[in-house]
Amino acid sequence: MPVAKTFTIPEKVVEFLDTLPKREKSKFVSNALIQAIKDKNKADALAFLDSIEPVESDKGSVELLEESRKQRLDYLLNSY
Repeated sequence: MPVAKTFTIPEKVVEFLDTLPKREKSKFVSNALIQAIKDKNKADALAFLDSIEPVESDKGSVELLEESRKQRLDYLLNSY
C-alpha cells in the first residue's frame, strides 16, 4: 500500500521531477529507489563475499557442503 513521506532532496532533482507528468513522478521515484536498494544490496553481498577468507581443506567442496548440511540438520532436529 502506498505511503506518503516527506523528505528533502536537492534542487536539481526537484527541477527534473517537475519535468515529469504529475502521474509519473511517484512511479519514477519509486522505481529509482527500488533500483538503488537492489544496487546497494548487491554491493553489500559482493563486499561480504570478498571478505570471506579461503579455508584450506583436504576435503572437496561437495564433501564440505554435505557436512555443513548434516550439521545444520542435526542442529535443527536437536533444537526442537
